[in-house]
Amino acid sequence: MGFMNMVHQSVCHTGRFRFLAAVVGTGLLGAPAVAGDPVGVIRVLTLESFRAYDCNGAWDTDLVNGEVFEDLRAALTDPANFGIGGVVDREIQFNSVPEINGPLLSQTDIVMLSTLSEPLTACELRDLGAFVEAGGGLFVFENSAGLRYGPLFGAVGTSSGDSSFGAFASHATTVGPFANTAGSSIQIAFHRHFESLGAHGAPILNHGESAVAAGFEHGLGRAVLFCDEEWVASFGGANCGAGAFDLPLALSFFMNAVAWITPEAGFEYEPVVWPPCPADLVEDCVLDFFDVQTFLARFSEGDMTVDFIDDGVLDFFDVLEFLNDFAGGC
Repeated sequence: MGFMNMVHQSVCHTGRFRFLAAVVGTGLLGAPAVAGDPVGVIRVLTLESFRAYDCNGAWDTDLVNGEVFEDLRAALTDPANFGIGGVVDREIQFNSVPEINGPLLSQTDIVMLSTLSEPLTACELRDLGAFVEAGGGLFVFENSAGLRYGPLFGAVGTSSGDSSFGAFASHATTVGPFANTAGSSIQIAFHRHFESLGAHGAPILNHGESAVAAGFEHGLGRAVLFCDEEWVASFGGANCGAGAFDLPLALSFFMNAVAWITPEAGFEYEPVVWPPCPADLVEDCVLDFFDVQTFLARFSEGDMTVDFIDDGVLDFFDVLEFLNDFAGGC
C-alpha cells in the first residue's frame, strides 16, 4: 500500500479528540473555601478585547470594556445584585485573558463568552469542557452558541436562523432570585437555535418547537447556551447588530442564569493533565491533514523531530509509527 493511501485510511478513521473526565471534590456543594477563592467573590473569566467581535470598531462586544454590553456589565457589578448584602451575596470580578487554558481556569468560577473575532481553538474547547464537567459554570450568548459549544454537552446547533419572538420555559434560570421570567415572551433579532439538546440539556427559551437557549447539567457543572447576543445588547449598530427589545427582562434572566451556573464558594478547578499526542505536530489538539503535511515536510528535510522510532534514523518505520499514532487519536 502506498504512503498516501495509508495516510488516507488513517485520516478517515481518526477522531478529532477525546474528552477525559476531571472530577474534583472541591466542586461539591457546601465545600469549604480554599486559598485563592474568596468566599464573597464570583471569579468570571472572559477573553481580552482583541478576541471580541467589534464590527470594524462600530459594535464592540468585549464584555469588560465594550459599549455593546455596558448595561449588562453595570447590572452584574452592581453590589445590590451581586455583592455582600445583595440578591446574590457574592461580588462579580472579571478576569480578561488572551486564551482559555487549564491554569487560568483553575482561578475561575464561571466562563462568560459572547461573539468572538475567531472561534475558540480545539484545545480551548477541550479545556472548557473539562472545566464544566468538574463543576465550573459557562454562559455563552452568541448566534453560534449551539453550533460551536453544544457538542461539548451532547447538543446539536443549527447554522440557519431567523428573527422572532421567544417564550421563556419553566427552568431554574427563569424562576431564579432576580425575577420570574417563565412564560414571558421576548423579541429577538436574527438568531440561531438548537436541532437537539441531548440527554443533559433542557430548553430555556423556545421559538415554536426549537430551543433558542438551553441549560445543561454536565458532570458537576452547569452551562447556559443562548443562540443570540442582541437580546441583551445596550444598543444596535448599522449592519452589525440590533439592540435589546426588552432590556430589563433580558437582564433579569441573565442574572438568574449567572446565579444558576455559579458553583458554591470554595470551588477550585484542578486542570486536567492531558496525555501526550505525538502525532499532533501542529499542536492544535486536532489530528488532520495539516499534521500529515507537517510530518511529510519534516521527513523530507531530515528533521529528527519526526524520528518516531527514536533510533537516530528517518525511515519507513517512522512513517508507520506516525500513522499508528495518528490512527490512535488524541
